[in-house]
Amino acid sequence: MAILNRLPTRDRLLGFGLEVEGDCVLCESNSETRGHIFFQCEYSKLVWQSLLQACQIHRVVMDWNRELEWASAMRGRSFDSMTFRLIWNCFVYSIWRERNCRIFSGAHCTGQDLIVHVKEIVKLKLLSMLHNGNRTINMDFCIAWGIDV
Repeated sequence: MAILNRLPTRDRLLGFGLEVEGDCVLCESNSETRGHIFFQCEYSKLVWQSLLQACQIHRVVMDWNRELEWASAMRGRSFDSMTFRLIWNCFVYSIWRERNCRIFSGAHCTGQDLIVHVKEIVKLKLLSMLHNGNRTINMDFCIAWGIDV
């Protein structure tokens, strides 16, 4: 849904004629568009930058199209490619979930809490892969993320 720009972001809801606030609920300073909520918002940018650093990727956070292009380039079944795609998908899901929690339940978590949450999900998925016999792993990555192999 995110890739196809079909998520009901506030800019899209306003475009449909619904009366909603237009500001991003994560930073409360810019209008909520797909590009903003995932990679331009200070909250999500902090989370994504931290996840990149945890993967030993040292670069600036880019806009939606360039981040999608980067993630799409991670093809194949290698451990690194599968792991980076998993992290990207988990990040997008978690940012959208956090946005919805703030809107619908008033609950929120800090950027640091969301980073920990994403890392836990990735860690559990990777442990599952290892348990199911996938031994083609990146030991440095596993050590950095606290995954016992």
